[in-house]
Amino acid sequence: MTKQGAFICIEGLDASGKTMQAHRLVRELRRRGFEATYTLEINEICA
Repeated sequence: MTKQGAFICIEGLDASGKTMQAHRLVRELRRRGFEATYTLEINEICA
């Protein structure tokens, strides 16, 4: 049987706590026995 994964993306304003929430989510998922990885995508938009 194939395991199905999920890709969770957290978006928001600068300095709104996205990184903190992402790390908390990874920690909680691991605590519950899930395999979880944190990644960061740098996205600079020039105006």
